[in-house]
Amino acid sequence: MENKKIGKLNVLGSGIAFLIALYIGIIYILLMAGTKPGNIAYEITTGYASHWMFRFVVCIATYVFVIVSLVSIPAYFTLKAIDSKHKALGFARIAQFVGTVGLLICVILFWVAQGPIFIKALETPFATPYRIVELVLAIVAIAGVVLTTIYSPSSDIMLALKKKHNKKV
Repeated sequence: MENKKIGKLNVLGSGIAFLIALYIGIIYILLMAGTKPGNIAYEITTGYASHWMFRFVVCIATYVFVIVSLVSIPAYFTLKAIDSKHKALGFARIAQFVGTVGLLICVILFWVAQGPIFIKALETPFATPYRIVELVLAIVAIAGVVLTTIYSPSSDIMLALKKKHNKKV
């Protein structure tokens, strides 16, 4: 019966990683869409394609990793919650980890492409506070995915540590 319970850390890790992938996806949609200067889609059509092409490719790769994360995280969580022993559980575990690490790599690549630019105008998605939050959250998402994939209710590490600590006291 214990194996059927869904762990709180599973819910926490999955939820955090899912919401961060969604946030990064929205930020990258804002970076791409628009008809004003400062948006990648606009800049790439106005004669600066070579300057913006790397950012464009990184945005497309980010979309792919966001989609992988948004599909694999709930799939993994659902399969784990029903205590499935199917091969799909392993594929979902690998996909969510690859998707999350890919998001972090894309965020770093975008920062490298952006250079040491700090934009204070908050009306643009290139504003530095958004970018810093995105970088920090991408790192936190990896922690959430690792927490989700490693933790299982049947071998509650926190409970085992608590029992071990109580025996010493």
